[in-house]
Amino acid sequence: MDTPISEDGRAGRWLLSAALLALSWLPRTVLAVGWILVCLHFDQVAGAACVVAFVTVRAVRAVGRRGPLPGRALNPDDEPELAALVRDVAERVGFGEPLLVRVVPGVEASLGRVRVGRTDTRVLLLGLPLLRALTAAELASVVAHELAHERHVGDRGVVLLRFARAWTADGLEGRFRPTAPLAGPLLRASQPQMWRAETAADADAARVAGTEATAGALRRTALLHTVLDNLGESWLDRLAEDGRRPEDVYDALDAALADPHVAHRAARAVAEADLLHPDPYATSDHPPLERRLAALPHHTGTPYGDTPVPLRTAAAVEAWCARALAHGEERPGTPASDTDALRPVRLLELPDDDLRELGGSPLSPALCRATGRDTPAEAVSAALDAIADGTWTALARALEPVSAARPGRRARPDRPDGRRRRRRPHPGGRPARGRPDPRRPLDPHRAAHPRRPADRPLRAGRHGARRRRPRPPARPADHHRPEGDRRMNRPGPALRLGLFGVAVTVLGHALFAGWLGLHLVRHQDARDRATSLAVGVVVADGVGDAEDIRVRWTDDQGRTHVQRFGVYDTGRHTEGTRFPVRYAPGGTEGFPADPDETAAEDDLLVPILLAGLVALPLAGVWGWRGLRFLVTARFPGRPMTVRVRRRTAGRGPKTWLELTAPDGTRHWQRVMWHPATTDVPDATPVRVHGRSPRRPAVVALPDGTRLVPLGRPRHRRPAGGFLDEAVRTDLRDAFLLPPGTAAGPALPWRGAAWAAAAGTTLGTATGITLTDASPTGTIALTLGGAALAAAAWALSDPQPR
Repeated sequence: MDTPISEDGRAGRWLLSAALLALSWLPRTVLAVGWILVCLHFDQVAGAACVVAFVTVRAVRAVGRRGPLPGRALNPDDEPELAALVRDVAERVGFGEPLLVRVVPGVEASLGRVRVGRTDTRVLLLGLPLLRALTAAELASVVAHELAHERHVGDRGVVLLRFARAWTADGLEGRFRPTAPLAGPLLRASQPQMWRAETAADADAARVAGTEATAGALRRTALLHTVLDNLGESWLDRLAEDGRRPEDVYDALDAALADPHVAHRAARAVAEADLLHPDPYATSDHPPLERRLAALPHHTGTPYGDTPVPLRTAAAVEAWCARALAHGEERPGTPASDTDALRPVRLLELPDDDLRELGGSPLSPALCRATGRDTPAEAVSAALDAIADGTWTALARALEPVSAARPGRRARPDRPDGRRRRRRPHPGGRPARGRPDPRRPLDPHRAAHPRRPADRPLRAGRHGARRRRPRPPARPADHHRPEGDRRMNRPGPALRLGLFGVAVTVLGHALFAGWLGLHLVRHQDARDRATSLAVGVVVADGVGDAEDIRVRWTDDQGRTHVQRFGVYDTGRHTEGTRFPVRYAPGGTEGFPADPDETAAEDDLLVPILLAGLVALPLAGVWGWRGLRFLVTARFPGRPMTVRVRRRTAGRGPKTWLELTAPDGTRHWQRVMWHPATTDVPDATPVRVHGRSPRRPAVVALPDGTRLVPLGRPRHRRPAGGFLDEAVRTDLRDAFLLPPGTAAGPALPWRGAAWAAAAGTTLGTATGITLTDASPTGTIALTLGGAALAAAAWALSDPQPR
């Protein structure tokens, strides 16, 4: 049972969505059309190729922006109390989809969609401050609100409208906003439907957890968000400037909220949120707090307790979230696990003067710099004079250029030294910039700032912190299995990937060579049948990029032909000179009579040879990897301990093993991804096989899995960012799992389809450009591009994101 939303206006939702999307794409469309017209004016083929290349690049960039899921995974076996609450709320709401639960550092609650393997899964993000501060009843209302959105916002029209609104709002950033006059009315017209969805979800939350608990959750969320955004962000920024990070930031926030003065100021900031942060373009999907409270239905009582839900892994979760708050995802080379990047400090143990300095407002130095005054009093006086004489706009731009560019948007103040602050991603994992994603959360539960657009993508950037939960070793080694089971073992992921890479390379080259070879054989057969001779005249030379010639010749039946020929001796065959042509009696296709002019045959033969030169190394790499693995695994093993690390720099994550010898020496070995690495706890004893510490090593896990090495081991920590803890994304951590749903690790094979599609598109564009849209050349380059892209994808060591 859930609160229904009126079905009226379904056609209006689709019309508004179409209008918003068309408006958001209008500037790009105008620029693209102008560019296409310019290209077509000079070269039609180049214009078509530019369009295809532009679409391909946009698609590849959209796929590449997908990073790991934000937050730290929670397992229902580790958190039985939280799992019981989530399952009970889901049953009361009528939610039956697979559900993962992850904790994020900020004040956030949202529900998003992700595809795990072949299963559509929902991901519930819960902020650690909410888990610490809310009672069980209030937390149940938050969970019920998010799960209820699956019905209220699950309609395709509503999803599309939310997506269109977020995309349009994203285009209103910056000083140049050509679509603002039209976007404002459309956003205001569509905002009531978003607000109705929010109030309907609040009504379901009140029915499940009670009106009092729902109202308390909304108020408490608002206070927490205000305190973290103002006081907590100030602490983090000031300490980061000194190379420090607070490790007790959540305890300090609790202590601040317990102070009556801080609580009073936070409550006043929440009440004045609409005045301080206006929303002139109606981009917010959430109604104001007081309106949401007034719309709650009356439901007495609650089946849940009045104390917070205990977290069994609270210490590890809080430590992870504190590091994630301090480091965020702003620096690709600075992982949240590198505790030496920022020196830890405890806020509650700092002297009062230091705390007062950390919490002070940075606006006074900024105002002094903007006005050119030495003291805050003089700066305030100059600012008042600027307001009085009407020159306050220049002062506003000097203080907060982003706010001056977009009404209703706050800009972060400058540092005291005058430099601009680096933009820190939101603690919940929102990227600094990015286009709206259809997989974005359905509803960020943010009552404190109802005017902020809900445009957080489900996945954080690729440099986000992740956690792989330790698990015990799975099973004994392979030699303890029955002989029959050993014979029935399926090939491992590395072998399957290698076979795929070799098969794609060989098959792609075979198709490429077969297609061109077929036309080469046909060309040679036709030339052998050309026994008649005619003397033609060159009517045009220097045709195309290859400087071909056009020849007019007459056959034995008196028919005149004008044909294009590719020649090597372009200086001899100029316009007006004679050109002997051989042709088959009664045929219409001619061939150069000069046996040295074999440009047509070479255009078909040379690409086959070049493709072979490319395919041979691609297949040879896999052969070398397999041979090196087999030889290295035969050397005696050395006992070591391993820690699985995930490197985030570059194009996608990579798996590294931090190996520690008994004498304490460490080295790093990159390996191909294997699902078994998701279950390896830290300091797991392993056997390392290799000729020497400077040669690639094969690491044998306790369950018998042998990992394929990639490259030589390193004795220094590799450059780039590492996720502090490996976090898997599969249904083994699901809080809700319907019967019959297969739970297993996510596999990276979907990337092969994207790579092949991108290679096909680029190959087609290249063929159209280089061969003047010749069917033979275009199809050949299309086949080659698809095979080359898929083979390169396999060699890149693809891994689940």
